[in-house]
Amino acid sequence: MSSLSDKLSAAAASASATAQMAVAGIRESLPHTEAELNTDPAALQAREDRLRAHRCNDPRQPGIPKEKLSLSPQCEVKLDVAHPMLALEWHGRKNVKMAQRASPLITDANDVIVRITSTSICGSDTHMYVNEVPGVAVMKAGDIMGHECMGVIESVGPGVKERKVGDRVIVSAPISCGSCSYCHKGETSLCDTTNPSGQQEFLYGHRLAGILGYSHVLGGYSGGQAERVRVPFGDFNTLPVPGSLKDSQVLLLSDVVCTGFHGTELAEVKEGDVVVVWGAGPVGLAAAYLAKTLKKAGRVIIVDNLKYRLDFAAGLGLEPLNFDELQDGATVPHEIFRRVPGGPDRCIDCVGFRFPQSWTHKFMRATAMETDSPEIVRQMVTVTKKGGNIALIGDYFADCNRFPLGQLMEKAITLRGGQLYCQTYWKYLLDKIADGSIDLRPWITHQAALAQAPEAYRIFDEKADHMLKCQLVTDYGLSRPENDDVKVQRLDKKDAAK
Repeated sequence: MSSLSDKLSAAAASASATAQMAVAGIRESLPHTEAELNTDPAALQAREDRLRAHRCNDPRQPGIPKEKLSLSPQCEVKLDVAHPMLALEWHGRKNVKMAQRASPLITDANDVIVRITSTSICGSDTHMYVNEVPGVAVMKAGDIMGHECMGVIESVGPGVKERKVGDRVIVSAPISCGSCSYCHKGETSLCDTTNPSGQQEFLYGHRLAGILGYSHVLGGYSGGQAERVRVPFGDFNTLPVPGSLKDSQVLLLSDVVCTGFHGTELAEVKEGDVVVVWGAGPVGLAAAYLAKTLKKAGRVIIVDNLKYRLDFAAGLGLEPLNFDELQDGATVPHEIFRRVPGGPDRCIDCVGFRFPQSWTHKFMRATAMETDSPEIVRQMVTVTKKGGNIALIGDYFADCNRFPLGQLMEKAITLRGGQLYCQTYWKYLLDKIADGSIDLRPWITHQAALAQAPEAYRIFDEKADHMLKCQLVTDYGLSRPENDDVKVQRLDKKDAAK
């Protein structure tokens, strides 16, 4: 039986590679414009014109009527070729390059332009890096990546009232208007008016908020892995931070810390609860750590198979569960029931859609029978205590098979998911960082110059060199006193083999 399983797994892996190349061919059907480092204004303008023609008005990615939007889409953003900036561009599967780009200018009255000091790579960035976000034309050559960043406000639009030039700020990953009904309820990633993607409205029945640097399904906005970024609704989507706090202390408020806390909120973690978190990447570690420190959970178990991550978790007082070390045919649910008779109160998925474990789901993903693997959700539904809660904060995008619907209903389990409500949580979490209640600096295992972003992506994607988070610092950021703790390292190719 194992021989048959091995053969089917190998066939599924081969089919997956073929399918990925075919899908990539569809998504990249227009010719690439090679990344360039030319800063000549005329050459820069010509390249921006070529990129805009390639990225805009694509019939495969229909837009939304302007009356349904509260901001100008990326294709209408004003650009300044006289002041080029370094930026990380996407050019295909596992192919990102540094390029000189025109800096963004104030386009809408509520815009601010932030000069980036630090940015980082998020696990969800790797979905674009490996070109596996479902949809048509979701990534296009020349897209500027990244949604986790901070910096100093360089210019403000006439409608900005609460921010001024010189303010040092965190930038929210989701772009939210601050005034629609969802934003008023604090459900800011559900904003009605900032995502121009007709494809998402067709697929989901509604549009979610736009997100910086996060594919054309989420708006096609230029991201923060650059020296400057345009932030719409600057009053709402930036958070001032005191000079007493280093970039390394607060950078992750842009996404990872708020996303981890979001998981604890969706799961309704309470004092004394037993919590199990799947995935010991940066978000999973944050969710587990915050469940323990801020929510006062009684026990927190974290599931993964990478020893360096689980060792890190143990150092935080969490209980590691390495599924590669289970003996005698035991499964993750078996081990959880052994440790927690009756099952945990709350479970949080920080892994997401693209990591099937069984040959069945590998085959179904490879042959487009499903886009998302539900195996972790199935494990969670199995072990969660009757009447308990499940939160999905690992990314899921489309369809799956063999979802445990009956178990979910009969056990009266509450399942919730969604992108982070960044602007709802970040002031509270900033206060907790400032008073020493939480410290996310250990998450930053690497610090490098922005120019090394392509190498950082490769190391991060390959889970090499024990990387958790890499703080990418701009030249401007290195000149700031808030980064005097940064020790820039050279990310060599040999690191990928470690």
